Amino acid sequence: MTEKQIEIWFRKRRKVDAPTPIQKFRECSWHLVFYTSFFVYGMVYLWQKPYFWKTIECWRDWPVQHVSNDMYWHYMIELAFYWSLVFTLFSDNKRKDFKEMIIHHFATIVLMYFSWVLNFVRVGTLVLVVHDAADNWLALAKMSIYAKNKTATDIFFGIFLLVWVLSRLIVYPFVVLYCTTVEPFTIGLIDSTFGAHQFFNFFLYVLLVLHCIWTYMIFRIVYRKMVKGNVEDVRSDSEDWVKSQTMR
Repeated sequence: MTEKQIEIWFRKRRKVDAPTPIQKFRECSWHLVFYTSFFVYGMVYLWQKPYFWKTIECWRDWPVQHVSNDMYWHYMIELAFYWSLVFTLFSDNKRKDFKEMIIHHFATIVLMYFSWVLNFVRVGTLVLVVHDAADNWLALAKMSIYAKNKTATDIFFGIFLLVWVLSRLIVYPFVVLYCTTVEPFTIGLIDSTFGAHQFFNFFLYVLLVLHCIWTYMIFRIVYRKMVKGNVEDVRSDSEDWVKSQTMR
């Protein structure tokens, strides 16, 4: 076979392995159910917690802090979900942000184990609910794309964009990271963590960097919408990217 024929074969072979729209729809529907359920669940029980309103309470009386049953189940089920994402990541159709997703899942799982062992659970629950806030709207926008409903896609994507910016670029850095970076100094806690606080913060800031990368991808979608008039998932494989893989 000539080089050109090999390139064509690789492109056709990759299309055979690519998931169908109904398979993508089914995956997104499962994500929608999970993210919506646990965002609502987290908001319901966190609404009654004093540290939800005053984040400095996350560090009050640490490390002797009670972990209630609702916090326990929130952690355990979210951890199981992220492990399931790790197991399916290598079998799913590989996207452009595959490396970022690997880093994200690794950082999230490390943070959950580490925060559980050292009883940083109060901060951990805040991180979980902030991250679940926008993902259900993204799932709805994707499902609308696969269902070929342009109006619903535009509406859900607009809501997702607003919630993403509020949760990942405003609440997360200016509330959660402020809580973990500045507030421990105000109550003299930093000297008693023996470096664990810095390790914890390192992975939290890794998540912030990933948020910025994905925000760039999201605004590329907004640009395409303004220029071309349609919303596409820039994380999906394009023909140019497939061709570049076959030329390696």
